[in-house]
Amino acid sequence: MHSLSASRLNDYLGCPHQAALWLAGIKPAEDADATLQLIRDKGFEHEAAVLARLEERFGPAERIPSGGSLADRTRLTREAIARGAKLIYQAALTKDAWLGYPDFLVRNGDPGATTFEPEDAKLSRSAKGEYVLQLGIYAELLEELFGIPVQGGVIHVAAGEPEPFDLRRTRFILRRLMRSFERFVADEKRATKPQPCAACAQCDYKARCESEWREADSPFFVAGVSGAQVIKLAAASVTTLAQLAALPPSAKIDGMGAETLTKLSAQARLQAAARTSGQHNFELLPHARGRGFAMLPAPDDGDLYFDMEGDPLAGEGLEYLFGVYGRLNGEREPTFRPIWAHSPAEEKVAFENLMRLLLEQVRRHPGAHIYHYAAYETTALKRLAMRYATMEAELDQLLRERRFVDLYRVVVQALRASTESYSIKDLEALYWRERSGEVRTASDSIVEYERWCLTKDNAILDAIAAYNKDDCVSTAQLHAWLESLRPAGVTLEIVDDAASEKREQSAERAQLEARKQVLAAAVRASPHGDARVRELIAELLWFHQRSQKPGWWALFERQAWSEDELVDDAESLGGLQRDTSTAPVPVKRSLDALRWRLRGPIGPVALAKRLSAEDPEGAAFMIAEVAATLRSVAWQPLGTLRRDAINPEVTEITRSLQDLARQAPAPPSLASYVTASFEELLS
Repeated sequence: MHSLSASRLNDYLGCPHQAALWLAGIKPAEDADATLQLIRDKGFEHEAAVLARLEERFGPAERIPSGGSLADRTRLTREAIARGAKLIYQAALTKDAWLGYPDFLVRNGDPGATTFEPEDAKLSRSAKGEYVLQLGIYAELLEELFGIPVQGGVIHVAAGEPEPFDLRRTRFILRRLMRSFERFVADEKRATKPQPCAACAQCDYKARCESEWREADSPFFVAGVSGAQVIKLAAASVTTLAQLAALPPSAKIDGMGAETLTKLSAQARLQAAARTSGQHNFELLPHARGRGFAMLPAPDDGDLYFDMEGDPLAGEGLEYLFGVYGRLNGEREPTFRPIWAHSPAEEKVAFENLMRLLLEQVRRHPGAHIYHYAAYETTALKRLAMRYATMEAELDQLLRERRFVDLYRVVVQALRASTESYSIKDLEALYWRERSGEVRTASDSIVEYERWCLTKDNAILDAIAAYNKDDCVSTAQLHAWLESLRPAGVTLEIVDDAASEKREQSAERAQLEARKQVLAAAVRASPHGDARVRELIAELLWFHQRSQKPGWWALFERQAWSEDELVDDAESLGGLQRDTSTAPVPVKRSLDALRWRLRGPIGPVALAKRLSAEDPEGAAFMIAEVAATLRSVAWQPLGTLRRDAINPEVTEITRSLQDLARQAPAPPSLASYVTASFEELLS
């Protein structure tokens, strides 16, 4: 009889085939992936840190030895609970086929009315659904074994405060899932097969499944195909890459748009041809306004090539290397400059140094741009600017001037390649050489950096720097190759129908920024109050602006996305078209806005889940009501939050400003209220 646990239930929910392999007694390969092993090791470190914090609160934990038998561990757990221990570490709970090993059991209430809550340490930025299910199973076992009613549980995430959950709200769905897993285990005739899914990334059986897919010529290896699309293809009896490549133009697949199917079939044909000939090839896609090659600015001697290395497992995450390649400081030949950071304080300094370097390069070379591959670099820079509240205006300036050029967007919109993915390492087969360094992938870089943290062997940093330099040089080589392919007459074309309006808004923002800088300087120079309070009050002038930045950055980034990418994005509605059968309706309380009825494909899973129960399988099309102004993009003015809708801490500060200002009319927005209060305070 198999023992069932929370982790096995999550395996089953993530991938039934993984659970079936375990039930069949098939062991994964012994040579564990170095990245997965690192994640597990960091998980143990995080668990030890959480234990230390809990022991500071509750005193020494009752530690249940992990090396003993299950019977001994459950007995020791039972005895610790009977004694009313405040904190139990590595408890063991078992009832029938189910067992659980909560990281911590924390006692609540007096010894006479003892209740315990399960708590787990998880190496992630935020709690996930499977973690809550895990806590729920511990709660079920506690209640069945000891009659202890459990109301809540806590997840100790790697960044931020512990996250509490009311386990009563998930109890019924949890019991349903447990019964489903029990039936799956009891069914000896269960038949599963490997299907690509989100669980593959951290599955010990990944190499086994990929080997089976290779042998079966699965469409899984077609560049750009998703796991959901592979399943849809299989439902239509398209189970091999060769079959996908041979589909006629008139072919239709349920749940898949005609344009998407055509693109995947063409990609499969190109890969099949390369497999036959042994030579990689590519083909240019039809030109579209503002897309592909039209996203490439004219080359400039001051162009830079930028790549970063980050460790998501270090605290709240650490960007430990900023690599820049190009003709820096007026040099004749390109050079590589690594900027290292080994702590949050150094990360802030490294980010500021990088930004100064980029700004100086643009000052020397007004036509220069910063080229990178994929969105990681710009996303990380935005995160650092927000985290440390530094270089925000400078980064915004570079973004508004479109100094950053993502060559990944150019590639996927300009050409189709015979590679199995559009990662820069795969594309190098078309334009560069084979790499030979010790560090070959981003995962290798993280593993090696963690090794350096333990050994301080600078040879490791040299190897990481060499890998980062290769990435930067490869980006430069890719840029040169794309320029050689650029069709005649295709130049940079920025599609922005509201450019003139944005220029007016930019001038207004500059005036507002100057006004806020004067106010902030006056507040900081004031002789009244504590310096820290004055600094906080001064920074409040930019509170609302900072809170809106992520949304505007996301909108700005998506302006360069293709229609297919917008359809697949969980936060976008792509492929929408106006429904001409319905007249637009004026929007109340607006002079220039109309409400149109739009029709478009349902792409993201997140959106599909919001559909009503009347259409559980999803639909090919949906009708959506979308309010759209006559302007393509309407600038949202600073200050649209009511004071009573703001974070309580900020509300308290604005109330203090109200007292200081002596007069406080009802504020139309936080920004105007704070500005008015400052002016009154300083008058």
